[in-house]
Amino acid sequence: MQMHAALDDPQTRRLVCLYGRRAGKTHGARFESIYQALQPPDQFGPPLVYVVSDTYAHAKALFMAAMVECTTKLAPLVDKVSLSELTLRFKTGAVIQAKSADNPASLAGDGVKFAIIDESGFVPNYAVEVLMPALSERRGQALAIGTPDYPNWYRDWFYAGQSGQEGQRSLQLPTSINPYFPSEELERLERTMPERLFRKYFLAEFVDDEGALFKRELLAARLILPAPEDPQADHSYVAGVDLGRAVDYTVVSILDSSVTPARQVKLARWRGETWERSVSRVAALLRQYNNARATVDATGLGDPVFELLRKEYDNATAFKFTAQSKPPLVEGLALALERGMVNLLADEAQRGEMAAFQAKSTATGVRYEAPSGLHDDIVIANALAVKSLLYQPPELFIPGTYSQSF
Repeated sequence: MQMHAALDDPQTRRLVCLYGRRAGKTHGARFESIYQALQPPDQFGPPLVYVVSDTYAHAKALFMAAMVECTTKLAPLVDKVSLSELTLRFKTGAVIQAKSADNPASLAGDGVKFAIIDESGFVPNYAVEVLMPALSERRGQALAIGTPDYPNWYRDWFYAGQSGQEGQRSLQLPTSINPYFPSEELERLERTMPERLFRKYFLAEFVDDEGALFKRELLAARLILPAPEDPQADHSYVAGVDLGRAVDYTVVSILDSSVTPARQVKLARWRGETWERSVSRVAALLRQYNNARATVDATGLGDPVFELLRKEYDNATAFKFTAQSKPPLVEGLALALERGMVNLLADEAQRGEMAAFQAKSTATGVRYEAPSGLHDDIVIANALAVKSLLYQPPELFIPGTYSQSF
């Protein structure tokens, strides 16, 4: 096992392992916590092993995995277990203890021989700053594991290991190292996920999530249609509708779903209308395009407005934005453009808004939004239109983030 071999090198003080999803992170951490606890005592006594994670629940889960392994397969070596203190003591005096980074003060202390830091991308810098001195006296080792999510100390340690900095090692362990993960499933995920998400979650690569989501090269390749098109009697159409509020625009994006790739045939945008007038305009447009199947933003004030629309037009489905529902919706649009499933009108307002739309890394994932003072109404309408287009495709699955059927 690559991780264990790296830790066996006495020069290794810090090891970072970037794991792909289902690549064996928990199994490896469980093995290593037990192995390190069973090492002979040094001049300071038996080993003290910390199992640290970003939250108490995650630390407990990893501790419980090690505890079950010890009490079932190594029972003669176990002295006692305290579930209230999440501590396992061996008859040698060695101890495995779970710690949570959301209580940094608990990480202070002396005499730690080995520390596993799980979910490292979500463990804050100050918690690691408290933990590391506890390893100093015994020249202990730190093993940082997780997926390449958030650009904190974890990423810095990884690149320090890649550059050969003294005492630092780093490994990338993609999903493909798991012999039980079906290769055909990995291939399917590569086809059906945005490239940067596949690289992050399955190739175990740090990906820059900051900046524009829709790169200029992508927009140049996909915003190519010269002019709107009138409806054709034998064609089917789908639409996305973002209902404007206050200074925001109401936007209707209509796609011709009868052709491959789908074509944006109408992009309508206005503001300053009453809700009743806007609803009538939306309904008229949708009827004009052969009663296009529409997905409509029904968040907040949009909910009663959507009900107004349903009274005039019944081929519409509500979509409510939340912190969980927005990322997969927007990523569905990015995927459709990357895979050449949709071409859009070469509209300058559309180009400007999509070029400015940002992805920002946060401690809980990636947040998508327009820069302050700018609009994202066209982006949202397009994403809703793609959701209407992909009404019954296979499920797109981003492990650890969401499971969303478009």
